[in-house]
Amino acid sequence: MNNIKLNVQVFSENEMEDFEINLEDIELGEIETNKTLASNILKTTKMLVELTDEKTIYITDNIVTRPKFEINGGIKIAQKKGARLNEAKIFNLFFRFINRKFDGLNTTALMVRPKNSNEEWIILLPEDTKETIENEKKSFQKQVEKLLLQGSLDSDFHNIVVEGYKLLTVNERCAQTLMHEYGHILQWRMYDHLSVMADTEDEFIANQLIWFLESGYIYNVAKRLPNFNTLNPKDKVYYLKECLVEDFRIHLNSKYHNGKIILPNKYAYRGDFADSKLMWEGMNIMEQMLNPAIQGTVGKRQLKKVSSENELSIMKINDRLDELESRATWVPGTSKLTEQDILNDLQTLGVFYNKKEVAMV
Repeated sequence: MNNIKLNVQVFSENEMEDFEINLEDIELGEIETNKTLASNILKTTKMLVELTDEKTIYITDNIVTRPKFEINGGIKIAQKKGARLNEAKIFNLFFRFINRKFDGLNTTALMVRPKNSNEEWIILLPEDTKETIENEKKSFQKQVEKLLLQGSLDSDFHNIVVEGYKLLTVNERCAQTLMHEYGHILQWRMYDHLSVMADTEDEFIANQLIWFLESGYIYNVAKRLPNFNTLNPKDKVYYLKECLVEDFRIHLNSKYHNGKIILPNKYAYRGDFADSKLMWEGMNIMEQMLNPAIQGTVGKRQLKKVSSENELSIMKINDRLDELESRATWVPGTSKLTEQDILNDLQTLGVFYNKKEVAMV
């Protein structure tokens, strides 16, 4: 680790500033620089300590870094649409990495709540954004053609998607990622606010599942993802969180662009292209679930659970959705999930649930 030099950008005073870090210099405390750069190196050192360890593998070859103009433009667009990015620290990495804590190979971005601090971070991984845009369009078009052959395509929704593409630039695509990650920040602020916490992992998964159950959002998502009912409780919660913040991203676009959504929900698009009413319903439920955080009545992070969320690439998401769809016959826009399925999930996690109270078995 000591001899690795890494390039990093940090969002500071409304612009990205970039510099090279020699990890050996950081460890030896030999950096002499101006006050602003020293401050940014301190922030970046803290970020690297949180994300990496002595066994981290760094990948710096054959990757496409995000240029400064893309990040700065993306930040400005996301802020105009309502994502209060000034509340978070934003890092643009010029390298990918993998270790026991994080998979920085298959992700486009990370949201991190670090230890010993009430900060919230958005970390952008290297990305060929033009290629990402094309890959996503191809994925969505494949589903369009499939549903068209089945006579199940929601053509009005398809037209909305095509209209959204006309606004899609590299800056806009970067903004979509930033809005997605800011959605995770709001989601975790709601966890703080509602005390969706626990002493064990199973309890924590159960408490999240209950939040999605009581809002009704779980039943909405179950119709939008293939064979959602076959997922284990942990994976159910993962997809629920990702769909929630994708719906938040779409909500910001729709409000700003008068109904245009820019891009469909990357996790739920297979159901949404068949019945877009499910997407609009999901957005309404999401808005109720996150409303205190969206409105700012729930403040910045309270120093509680350390956590992170990662946004997968469209290729990785499609691999997972393909596997889900292969498990059983699925008609997009329908669900086999029952209340008993959820109660069974909670029971496997050691929680007995009824609508009035939650008690440990």
